[in-house]
Amino acid sequence: MIGVDRHLISRVGSSIAAARERAGITVEQVSGALSISPELLHEIESGSVDAVAQLDLLMFLKIVRAIGSSAQDILSDE
Repeated sequence: MIGVDRHLISRVGSSIAAARERAGITVEQVSGALSISPELLHEIESGSVDAVAQLDLLMFLKIVRAIGSSAQDILSDE
């Protein structure tokens, strides 16, 4: 990926993990509901550039919805 903002990828991954944990949802529950591997979700949450490269907008929105959050909350700087 050209021009990758590693800080942004890491922050988004951390935000997804934090929102999932606040909701009391496991990686396995989210990955099972979305038919993705738990390993892929864990890598996304860990900020892996390679994992995020596999993430399209639709899957991002599905993950956010599955953890009971919003794209705005995940992408917020706060």
